[in-house]
Amino acid sequence: MERLKEFFQKHRAGVVQVAVVLFLGLFAYGVYQGATYTWPMHRGAFHRASQSKVGDKPTALYDSGLQAYQAQEYEAAKSELTAAYSACTGDAGLIPDSRKQLCAQIQFLLGNTYVNLKKVQPAIQAYEESLRLDPTNLYAKYNLELLKSQSAGGGGGDQDNPGGSGKGGGKKGI
Repeated sequence: MERLKEFFQKHRAGVVQVAVVLFLGLFAYGVYQGATYTWPMHRGAFHRASQSKVGDKPTALYDSGLQAYQAQEYEAAKSELTAAYSACTGDAGLIPDSRKQLCAQIQFLLGNTYVNLKKVQPAIQAYEESLRLDPTNLYAKYNLELLKSQSAGGGGGDQDNPGGSGKGGGKKGI
C-alpha cells in the first residue's frame, strides 16, 4: 500500500493526464453513440440508426422493417426484416438465447409481409420459424393454420364477396 501511495505522489500529473484522456475518450464515445444511434432511434430514423457502429443493429432494423410495413411498403419491409434476422444470427449462423424472442417477432412480421406480397410459401416458412423460436406465439399459430387451410382449400373463396360462392357456402368470415 505504501508503494502505491508513493507511486501516485511521484506521478500525480501523469495519472491526472491519463484520467483526463480516459474521460474525454468515454465522453466522445457517448456523443458518437448519441448522434449515430440514440438520437436517430428517438426520432424514428431507424434505418439510419441501423448503420451505427455502436447501436443494437437487429433492433434498429426490426423497427425500420415495422415502419415500412406500417407504411405498406412491403418490399422495403421484407428487405429490412431479412437484414434484421441476419444481424441476429451473427457470423456463426446461430441465434443466441437472448435474441430468440426478437427473432421470433422478426419472422412473424416477415410472414405478415409475405402475406401482403401474396407469397404464401415464404409466409408459411416465416410463421413456422417464428413458432420454432417462440412456440407460445398464438398469432403466428393462427396465421399459419389460416394460410395452410386456405392453400389446401384453394384460397378460401372470393375475397370481395365473403360468404359468396366460394368454400364455406353462405357463411361469412375469413
